Amino acid sequence: MNKKEKMKEYKKRWQEANKDRIKELRKKKYEENKERYKKIREANIHKFREKGKKWYAANKEKAKELRKKWRDKNKNYWKEWDLMRKYSISEGQYQEMLTAQDNKCIICNNKENVKHKSGVIKRLAVDHCHSTGKVRGLLCYRCNTSIGKFEDSIELLESAINYLKKHKENI
Repeated sequence: MNKKEKMKEYKKRWQEANKDRIKELRKKKYEENKERYKKIREANIHKFREKGKKWYAANKEKAKELRKKWRDKNKNYWKEWDLMRKYSISEGQYQEMLTAQDNKCIICNNKENVKHKSGVIKRLAVDHCHSTGKVRGLLCYRCNTSIGKFEDSIELLESAINYLKKHKENI
């Protein structure tokens, strides 16, 4: 083994033994130079994307595995991201609404009982106006889909109420 190979081997062992230290140093350096790194990335975004595409093409299984690990580790991130993207509310605001509604649907006053395929009970759905995007409250799956099927139309809902009143004796 020549000197260059010995040095390479030593460096590899040292990095393996000092992973946490290296991670902290990189994190500190990033924090100190965040704006600089951001500008470099923005100026070279096409290069970063191209490099990423090449890596992904050569490492599809590894990428899939890494993505799954990240998702499992960051489940709350997705809840927060989804709420913000769809309804412009935070997880904290969702929890405040949930507490104010006593963990029950604002329409039927029942707790959610519909389960995901995984067997976990679904969260109450965020009901919102589709034209303005304004959040109205939290609904159970049944109430949320029912309102959706009536397309948020007060006239259709009133018509359904009148129909039920007219045929009350058949219920």
